[in-house]
Amino acid sequence: MTAFTSSGGVMAEGGQCLEIGRPVALVDEARLQRFQRQMAADHGICLTFIAIPFRRSEQMMLQGKLDGDLLRTAIWAEMYAREVVAVPTPAFRSAVIAISPKASAVKITALLDLKAYRLLYPSGFRWAEQVVLELDMSAMQIPSVGRYLTTLRAGEADVGLLEKSVLPFLGDVSDMTIQEVEKLDYFIVLQRRHAGLVNAFDAALEKTGPFLLQE
Repeated sequence: MTAFTSSGGVMAEGGQCLEIGRPVALVDEARLQRFQRQMAADHGICLTFIAIPFRRSEQMMLQGKLDGDLLRTAIWAEMYAREVVAVPTPAFRSAVIAISPKASAVKITALLDLKAYRLLYPSGFRWAEQVVLELDMSAMQIPSVGRYLTTLRAGEADVGLLEKSVLPFLGDVSDMTIQEVEKLDYFIVLQRRHAGLVNAFDAALEKTGPFLLQE
């Protein structure tokens, strides 16, 4: 038997909800609710998803104030492997994209191609920071995606690195070339104290599928 909590979680009878951070947007709500129900029905585990800004959820995870986080990359999970454990099945599938003004004719088919250009990326994206580190190159970092297109249009950088699901928040990109470089998966991460629940999360995700924004 299940009941709904006031915050939207699904409560297994006699259970206690785990609080999982999630983005304010960027999630297929219907699939997320199905996943909640699946966890309750199959494993008696109650989940409450808390909409919270990405950087704030990171802070709360590292402070142990959340039980888990809905969308983190494998790179992030590896960086904080002492604190968290990742659920193997992807919760969300996206891609790394390269953005450049159409007039520049920049051609990017692999991450290594970025070394030939002046690169731009937004702060707070751990996977992007890791790409820059592994390429051993200098790059311009901006504090938010709000200045992304302005910086490219001003010619301050040749190409920008971004995650595909963020693209709709940039506004009009009709004067930009968008090139998909490689796939980027996101995973549910749990505090290590909940490592024993990984198999349950994984089994539920196998049934419900990832929380896709786009096919």
